[in-house]
Amino acid sequence: MKTDKGRLVVDEYLEVPGHPEVFASGDAAAVPDLTRPGEVTPMTAQHAQRQGKQAADNIAASFGTGIPQPYRHEDLGFVVDLGGTQAAANPLHVPLAGLPAKVVTRGYHLLSMPGNRVRTTTAGSTTTWT
Repeated sequence: MKTDKGRLVVDEYLEVPGHPEVFASGDAAAVPDLTRPGEVTPMTAQHAQRQGKQAADNIAASFGTGIPQPYRHEDLGFVVDLGGTQAAANPLHVPLAGLPAKVVTRGYHLLSMPGNRVRTTTAGSTTTWT
């Protein structure tokens, strides 16, 4: 099977070309980025999680449940916590660094948590912001 920089080449449906019974996603797959023709999606947890869900739906569709859909994700930016007060963020393509990026990064991660109780407990923890 063909690879691209060590990643298994797949089509926009997360299928390996010529092997309709094989699907791949996440870091192991070179998934075409439909929003940036000619490029593949970056190896991030966000893409891996979304691709995994899409692959599962497409596998179900291959058995007659549903219709296969291509993987498409509009990038809204990124957030990276670098420890301490250091962070980098690019929400909605506005570049941030240092403390402003840390606030955005922590806010994003808090909102990603399930339930208000978990969010409140985590936000109140003294180890959350250090």
